[in-house]
Amino acid sequence: DFLRSEIDQHDLVSFDFFDTLFFRNTLDPEDVFFYIGKKFSIGDFSKIRKEAQTKAFQKMHADGKKEINIAGIYEFINIEGSDSSVLMQEEYEFEKKILLPNPEIFQIFLELINSGKKVVVTSDMYLSEAFFHEVLEAYDVKNVPIFSAADMNATKRDSGEIFALVSQQMNVEPRKIIHIGDNETADVKRPRQKGLSAYHYKFEPSVAFDKKKASI
Repeated sequence: DFLRSEIDQHDLVSFDFFDTLFFRNTLDPEDVFFYIGKKFSIGDFSKIRKEAQTKAFQKMHADGKKEINIAGIYEFINIEGSDSSVLMQEEYEFEKKILLPNPEIFQIFLELINSGKKVVVTSDMYLSEAFFHEVLEAYDVKNVPIFSAADMNATKRDSGEIFALVSQQMNVEPRKIIHIGDNETADVKRPRQKGLSAYHYKFEPSVAFDKKKASI
């Protein structure tokens, strides 16, 4: 009720995606890497994938950029007998497969869309805008603006630059925007520093499903 009251006082609502609007149906996000390694019989794939992401971040900083993308990660994966583009596509598709809407927040999201309220998705992630559209379209949600750090070269977590882009591109003053997310720094502190309101959503596992019983 408090959140709905706060939303009513703003012209635009920004939703974090992972662990707010959607959950992964896995015990750990990195279970995706384990699955790929198992499917393609690459025993140490989890280690290789994590090391590649570290290298991608190092290159990102060297190039003066703010965020990596999935293609940039897989540039650093070179496994004899394996096509890195095939592995990358497998990760992309599997990420979509394991995502489930959080009923508590997704219901509000749908209500706002149906009421004509301005709504956007704002995410710090190495996945592109197209990925988020594909996930949402599976639930018949179309044409929601996506602000993906991978595409915009701006993040929530570092200085909140992406929130300024939301304000500019949606033509809504920061004070009239509320952002909803689970990360205290990226989803609460940073938007407030940019003049937005923020609601700290705290995940309760019982809301959606028992992750201990989840299967992939």
